[in-house]
Amino acid sequence: MMMNKMREIYGVVNMILFPEDEDPEMLSLELFSSFAKAKERSEEIIKEFIDDYGEDYIAIEPKTPCPVLYGIRSNTVGALKKAKEIVQVEEPIENYCIFKTNQHTDMHIQKTDDIKSMKQFGCYEVVGTVKNKPRVIDGGHMFFYIFDDSGEIECGAYEPTKNFRKIVSDLRPGDVIKLFGGIGEQNTFNIEKFQVVKLNDIEYKNPICECGKRMTSAGKNKGFKCKKCGNKINDNKKVPIKIFRKLKNCQFYETPVSARRHLSKPICRMDL
Repeated sequence: MMMNKMREIYGVVNMILFPEDEDPEMLSLELFSSFAKAKERSEEIIKEFIDDYGEDYIAIEPKTPCPVLYGIRSNTVGALKKAKEIVQVEEPIENYCIFKTNQHTDMHIQKTDDIKSMKQFGCYEVVGTVKNKPRVIDGGHMFFYIFDDSGEIECGAYEPTKNFRKIVSDLRPGDVIKLFGGIGEQNTFNIEKFQVVKLNDIEYKNPICECGKRMTSAGKNKGFKCKKCGNKINDNKKVPIKIFRKLKNCQFYETPVSARRHLSKPICRMDL
């Protein structure tokens, strides 16, 4: 008697634990048909995390000569006091101060009704539709356009944003996104973060023949033909296919700490 061998599936779970939370939040779950592929993906996730939040960049201390040893931001005074006890310094601390700040609040961001209303050097929250596939130029900078009924604007994710560019590269024409950022000297919208409003998860392809082979064009306005069995159809319409997208509807994506403005609100504070 023959028995069907059970197919093995391996999962990679990407989770994060935010300060003051008791339970971790699952960012993604990916399934693979082999342990080797799952292991490779887990190593990619670890590398992405190290690139964005690794030990090469220390965000807690100033990068310029000044009397400030370090600074900590928090949602509560209690968390600040606890963090102060955890941080170890190798010189005497003369004094410290707890104060209310506009950092990490998006106070610089203005809501705008459309692209045309935005001005150079302003910072905005704007909704638009992706016009073209993001492209990379020399230096590693990435650009694409968004548009609405009022016009269009070029958007940029620059080399210092590291793996954020990989996320941006997953955008495709037809995606509706909400962008947060500012317009610089070149009139390019510099992205600080974005939220997916609605993904374009439909792709139009040539129909599949009755024999199972995907058909090819028979010429302009001549329908499709099958190279395998010779079958022809006169209909010129391609068929809609639902495709897998790495990006998720309603989810936020942000630049790493090393490339983030002080005023920019991190994703973990978006509901505050």
